[in-house]
Amino acid sequence: MTREPGDLPGYWKKNLEGGDKRPNREVGFFFRRNMVIGHKQGPVLAAQIRLRTRRFEPRVGTGAGAVLLWWLSFTVPRMGFGPGRSRKSFLEGGMNPVRRFSRFAAFILLFILASCSKPEAPTVGSSVRDQLGRTVPLKGAPNRIVSLAPSNTEILCALGLSDSIAAVTTFDNYPPEALLKPKVGGFSDPSVEQIISFSPDLVLAAPIHETHLIPQLEAKAITVLALAPRTLEDVLHAISLVGQVTGRSERAHEIVAGMEKRIRAITEKTDKISPDKKPKVVYLVWHEPLMVSGSGTFHDELIRKAGGTNIAANVREYAFISLETVVRENPDIIMAGVKMGEGRDAPLKFARTDLRLRDVSAVRKNQVFGIDSDISSRAGPRIVDALEQFAGLIHPESFK
Repeated sequence: MTREPGDLPGYWKKNLEGGDKRPNREVGFFFRRNMVIGHKQGPVLAAQIRLRTRRFEPRVGTGAGAVLLWWLSFTVPRMGFGPGRSRKSFLEGGMNPVRRFSRFAAFILLFILASCSKPEAPTVGSSVRDQLGRTVPLKGAPNRIVSLAPSNTEILCALGLSDSIAAVTTFDNYPPEALLKPKVGGFSDPSVEQIISFSPDLVLAAPIHETHLIPQLEAKAITVLALAPRTLEDVLHAISLVGQVTGRSERAHEIVAGMEKRIRAITEKTDKISPDKKPKVVYLVWHEPLMVSGSGTFHDELIRKAGGTNIAANVREYAFISLETVVRENPDIIMAGVKMGEGRDAPLKFARTDLRLRDVSAVRKNQVFGIDSDISSRAGPRIVDALEQFAGLIHPESFK
């Protein structure tokens, strides 16, 4: 049965009668009823959208919208709407016009919701567990954030939240915009009064703040999330956690996936290296007294993942050892932290010039390298840059 223009909704009738002559772009959606509605057979159901603007630029936020647009890009050209097919024949069929229009409207609503969806923000009353094991109640997506650690600031900026950072510590120097942020004091001794004065709805803290600072802020009803990464896996979790709390989960997922891919590119090669082919490495944190990175530090994990053997793996964390121990272990590579505190490159100068190290293999073969402490010690996105640098220094034959 053919529906006459008088039986159609007003807008379609106007178009069929040629009454709408305004400039527009047309997008046709053409579906067989047995595919979309579930009927085994029946006439064609179709609809046409006339867009009132000259450009059609749907904004795709999450994966649902992207998938739907991708599907439409393949499906629409095959749906039979185009030159040689009249609008009238496009709307012909036996289905009741109201029913047809309601189903069409439902589909368009689904399309709009999927296309314009945004990353889900945390809801008021929900909670997360931070990396100190604390349950942190949330009050929605934060707009004013105070960061109490340089690594926290780097994570926030990587997530695109630089404009939401109200204040940082005096040690926050990356990215460059962090230098322009107001300061609340040092990393270990930030001012509670200064933090409160910025009226933050989220404070990103560190383990050093657990005993005194965090309780004082929570007593003022300020939400505090503590990040305490100790491994590369913990860093990935910290980024995901901050993304969840700030409503940037999608961006966090992209960052983590990219970091995991780069880590795998290193470890897939270094895991195949036999122990006897792994150079002996020592990382000097400081020189007077001599401090090295032992097991349980980022440097130890970076050395191992990069295909080296840490000669200080038998000591825990950052430990003092004797110079004689370093000489006896005879490392093939010496890495020395630079840009740390007022000493800057003092450990590197020591390793290269101290006469007591002149017979060590690393010194004789000119395998003493300065490492940017900000990159290799901070639990943020740049930790993978450090891994790639370590791999290039330990196995230059495999990583150019």
